[in-house]
This record gives sequence, structure tokens and C-alpha cells, in this order.
Amino acid sequence: MIFLEIAKNDLLQYQETLKNQVDLFFVYHSVDAEVRQLFPVTSNVFYKATIGNNTLHIVYRKNLYTMSHIMLSVSSGHTFTDDQLNEIFEAFLSKNPELKTQQSMIFKGAECVTAQFTTWIKERVKVGGSIKENPCVYYYMNSEQIELTKNHEFNLPDGYSFCDDISQEDALLINSTWKNAKPGDEIQTAARIKYLPFACIKKNSQPVSYVIYDSCGTLNHLYTDANHRQLGLGLAVELRASQKVIQLNRVPSKLIEQFNHTFLSSTNKGKYWTCWRENNNDPINYLVNVCYP
Repeated sequence: MIFLEIAKNDLLQYQETLKNQVDLFFVYHSVDAEVRQLFPVTSNVFYKATIGNNTLHIVYRKNLYTMSHIMLSVSSGHTFTDDQLNEIFEAFLSKNPELKTQQSMIFKGAECVTAQFTTWIKERVKVGGSIKENPCVYYYMNSEQIELTKNHEFNLPDGYSFCDDISQEDALLINSTWKNAKPGDEIQTAARIKYLPFACIKKNSQPVSYVIYDSCGTLNHLYTDANHRQLGLGLAVELRASQKVIQLNRVPSKLIEQFNHTFLSSTNKGKYWTCWRENNNDPINYLVNVCYP
């Protein structure tokens, strides 16, 4: 096995090897965020492990205000065995021994590697008290959809308008409606709004529909107040934020939890998103697992 930590001086060259590979979008955008310092309240460390013709990429993101993230990415068609993956995870742990006592974290990636990481970390590290598994479906925009989004013209209902002026109170409101918010996210969400693309529609000076963005490249926390639904506001903020993402020369993407059948159906029927799929055309099962103390 070859296990490498990517030096900061090599990040641009490393990023070039990840370009235009949907399987590795999370790594690519995380490298981009680190190189360009798009989100200064986090730091990312990158690892690459190679066994034979298979390569596993690991992003270890340390957040200033909330729990750390570990992102696992492999190219489709890999043939890692569980024992090989465990060998890689041990090498990663030896580089980051603080994980042995870390009480909470998020680890995510395609099920083909993240399920084994979950099994390994339960047995080897015994971190936290419980692990909540959140299976998701990953969507991204292809080149045609990016052009369609770039050229989209908005026609909001009377009384509604986009607003980029988000106060501290607005940020707290936005965070309070996020069901996945965790301790520290009230500060982290405000920072994401400050530094990263987002979109918000207000009515009578109050946020009623919004979406925020993660530095690893995904839109999340798409929310419209119950009193303002069925007006197309959710799609509007999603496309407005995506336009900002495109302006950063990034590919818009999003994760949808598998239980959210309504959102999955509307996304699949729409024209703006492409589902990341297996070779047999089934959606990739993308796991976002949260370890709690």
C-alpha cells in the first residue's frame, strides 16, 4: 500500500488529477476551497491511498465551530477488499491519533467504502455513543444543465424578492429551521452565509425561502416556510445559489435524503439535475453518518 498526505504545495497538481470526475467531486471542491481559502473557518487535510489499481481519497476537514468531517471517495468500479480498506483506515488513524478520543464527527461517502469505515470505527476507535446513518442521493449539474441555469431568468411572485443582506438575526432564523443543525452550527451557518454562495428570498423583510452551501460543493438546507410554499420559491433559491456556484467555476450539486420522496421526485422530473448512478442505473447510495457522544 502507498499512503500519502498531499503536501500543500502539491494541492493544485492534485486537484488537476481530480477534475471532471463525478466520483471525486467532494474531494475536488474541498481542494478548491483549501487552495482558494473560500471558507477560512475550516481547514482540510488530504490523503491518498493506493493498493494495486485502486485509489481511495480521504478529506479530513476540521471545523472551527462544529464537528469534524471525514470524506471518503473512490472511483467507480474499485475492487478494494474490506481488509484493504481497514489497512488504509489504520494508516489514516496513525496520522490523526486524536480521532481515538474524538466524541463526535461526521463521515460520508459512497456506501461501498463508508459502510466499511462505519464498521471499522465502531470496533477500532469506539468513538461516540451512537451513529446515525443518513442515506442520500447525490445530484449534480452536467454541462448542459449548467448553461441552462446560467441563463435562467427569475420571475418571483409579487411581494417577494431576493436579498443578499442577511443580518445576524436572519442567520439564526435560517439555522433554527435546519433539522440537521448541531451544536456550533449557529456560528458555522452564519459563516457559510458570509463566505460561500447562498440564496434567500424575503417577504416583508423576513426570510421565507433559502438555501446554503457547503465548502465541499453541495447545496443544503433548502427550506421554504410552510406559509409560502407551492410558489416556486424553493427552485428559485436553488437556481440563484447555483448561479453563484457556477460563477466560482464550480459544479453545483446537492444531496437529498432518501426518505424525502417528494423532493426526490420533483428533482428527477425536473431538467436541472443529474443523478449520480451505478453502472446498472441505480442511484449511488451516499451515506452521511453522524457520530454523537
